[in-house]
Amino acid sequence: MLRVKGSARHFWVAVAVFVLLGNGLSSACADSNRSPGSSADLPQAQTGSSATATMKEDPGVLLVRPTFSPTAAQKERPNVLLITVDTLRADAVGAYGNPKARTPNIDSLAQDSSVFSLAISPEPQTNPTHASIFTGVFPNRHGIVHHMASKLSDRVKPLAKLLAEAGYATAGHYSWISFDPEYSELERGFATYQRHTVDRPFPADRKPDFYEEYLDSKANVTTDGVISWMETGAKDPFFLWIHYNDAHWPYEPPPPFDAMFDQCLSCIDGSLKSIIRIVEGYSPSPEEAAHLRGLYDGEVAFVDQQLGRVFGGLINKGMLDRTLVVLTADHGEGFGEKGLWSHQEVLYNTALRVPLIIRYPGRVPSGSVGAPVSLTDVLPTLLELLGMETPEWVEGKSLLPLMLGKEDGNERAAFSQLWDARKVAVTYQGHKLIKNRQTGAIELYDLSQGFLEGTDLAGEKPGLAQSLEALLDAWAAGQGMGP
Repeated sequence: MLRVKGSARHFWVAVAVFVLLGNGLSSACADSNRSPGSSADLPQAQTGSSATATMKEDPGVLLVRPTFSPTAAQKERPNVLLITVDTLRADAVGAYGNPKARTPNIDSLAQDSSVFSLAISPEPQTNPTHASIFTGVFPNRHGIVHHMASKLSDRVKPLAKLLAEAGYATAGHYSWISFDPEYSELERGFATYQRHTVDRPFPADRKPDFYEEYLDSKANVTTDGVISWMETGAKDPFFLWIHYNDAHWPYEPPPPFDAMFDQCLSCIDGSLKSIIRIVEGYSPSPEEAAHLRGLYDGEVAFVDQQLGRVFGGLINKGMLDRTLVVLTADHGEGFGEKGLWSHQEVLYNTALRVPLIIRYPGRVPSGSVGAPVSLTDVLPTLLELLGMETPEWVEGKSLLPLMLGKEDGNERAAFSQLWDARKVAVTYQGHKLIKNRQTGAIELYDLSQGFLEGTDLAGEKPGLAQSLEALLDAWAAGQGMGP
């Protein structure tokens, strides 16, 4: 691994040089004004609207891993940057142990951060989990239980509203229609709230069955909107939320990311048509499953490249080291593990185990935290780091004691549910229990063997299973789920 000494600003100059050399001096001369990872040849969309576009090869692949240069936190209130990468399972990131991942920017962020190795999503759907991140409570409390079918309750106040009332300039730049106010009401507190999507060609004579038929999300389009806001609307202190949707199906990364991990020519592609075939019962071969996972990993690599543009923009403005950065995901994705695909109806780690990375120079030490934590813990953590009071209704618990080594996390539990609560799960003290509340069936797993759940141990360890089931039942009852 190549490292470049010096400031973060100087490093990004070095990155630009390596990128240009790696793509040929002729390309560099022909396009001398393009920054690393720029979107000059990628789809464009107007802020808050859509535009039809065609993908071309992207020359901005990072060839070296950037390193951040932490300094002491500024005395004034920090900016807050919250990044949510939709559908990003933790084992798709290099910092989480995947040697094949192409995530140099996320990995470099992690080197200088507290990294939570067992962060758990409260529900494997986009809007419900984002609402939990924004409010610090579980879906039954904040009201968004079902994706795009329920909206945020008036009984809770989301993070953007809390920070706006504290004097923060607030902006949300998101990449999917589900966050539009009519489907979520998650816009509360954001002074700027903009969707960045790209139109797909679609016949005008029929109604689409899926939004994905006529809308697409591209990380460069979202990043263009973010950088434009940073250049014209960012005022200290700011709270900026960035959402990338690329890793969600369909899996269609732009070149060269589409062939970065797998080049099977005879396999099904990652299109919506292929996804529908799988939903309708088609069982991909192991080779096809690996191909789809490769396309997914290409989407993740593309998002990572665009994150490099965001971090570079903050460095150029001298803002990175006075910005509290949180990177996480709403849920993961399944590729046939245990015979299951996608995420909406899955409580296994493919869908629930996500990255959670927190960087704040001078306040948050770097290192790995192994205790199970919930994404409901993000809001109280941010508020404590900002010196703000946490509302009494918040269910999450600040992660600062874990990061500072003042708590071992042995008594922390992370709970999850499906949208209709027919299945629930708890991760606690190295084990995980999943319960079907309709049939009473339980599954028990030892999580010490790796990222995925292994053999069901419910029959071998009935005492442990009973204890975890009691813990899970108590949580479910407290959420108003009933018996």
